[in-house]
Amino acid sequence: MTPLHAIALLLIPTLPLAAQTTTVVVPCDLDNTLFEDATGSLSNGQGTSVFVGLPNVGGKRRALLRFNVASVVPPNARILSARLQINVVTSTAPVPLAVTGHYCLRPWGEGASVATGGAGAPAQAGDATWLHTIYPTAFWTTPGGDFDATPSFTMTTPQTGVAIAPESLLAARDAQFWLEAPQSNFGWLLRMVDEVTVQTARRIDSRESTGTRPSLSVTYALPGTVGSWGTSCTFGAPPFLLAIQGAPVQSGTVQLNQTGGPVNGIGANFFDLALDLPGVPLAPGCLVYLTSTFFPLSMFTLDGLGTASTPLQLPGGFHGTLVASQSAVLAPTPLGFALSNAGYFVIQ
Repeated sequence: MTPLHAIALLLIPTLPLAAQTTTVVVPCDLDNTLFEDATGSLSNGQGTSVFVGLPNVGGKRRALLRFNVASVVPPNARILSARLQINVVTSTAPVPLAVTGHYCLRPWGEGASVATGGAGAPAQAGDATWLHTIYPTAFWTTPGGDFDATPSFTMTTPQTGVAIAPESLLAARDAQFWLEAPQSNFGWLLRMVDEVTVQTARRIDSRESTGTRPSLSVTYALPGTVGSWGTSCTFGAPPFLLAIQGAPVQSGTVQLNQTGGPVNGIGANFFDLALDLPGVPLAPGCLVYLTSTFFPLSMFTLDGLGTASTPLQLPGGFHGTLVASQSAVLAPTPLGFALSNAGYFVIQ
């Protein structure tokens, strides 16, 4: 039985992230550049830059970055957000360019090679190259790196200056996995979306740089946390708000409180075991903060003041499980309903 189903069976029928969360900055602890090269003999393990894109001369450049999340974030934390920050030092392309970050599938290395420019340097033992995970003995299955084809995030990079990735559910899931299985933390591979057009290469500060090194901003919640996220969707009507109250302890009860809804409206509480911070738009300014696995678990009827309160009995076990909720109520809107902000808690 999953935690979600257990919660469903035990139901009693019937804005920024809260201050209880913590945000930490995780430094990059391993990086390198893959230089497209038929012999797999180029790298930049100890250089002060990593490269992404296609320069005037030579092949593609892809960057590898790893962050030791488990060294900074408590082991029982639930990660809500993970956002990469990089600093573009130079680029020949004056326009903003999109870079994607992909979950890397194989361990790779950082040897003693040092390139003074974007052409790479002779690979040294332990380096990652276009062909090698660990030069000269271990190889990628696919030249250019083995990575998940679906990007964990897409970020816009300027010609120079700091770039910060947007909120991404997949990036947060990657960081959670790295926390729970640090031995399988192989970081992200960064690649330019357009790997065809020349003069698109970005030179980015590496972890060896004296400038702005790559970092990962991680926001997490510990067991016992109760919080809220996002805004309601009422199409100009007063905000329809969801607030979760009570201590989310095993076998305990929390209260789901709605305010600001249509008088005597009928609604439902939806639940998920994940929180999608960017949100999925249903209409302009109308966002669902749950994922595709959400499930309706209880109904409610608003009173003459547009308020309601529904108890949720929590099961025993499932310590550290994140539970997110969002309420919908029938209302005269273009969608036929109003949608609340999201609430969440971590079972203690």
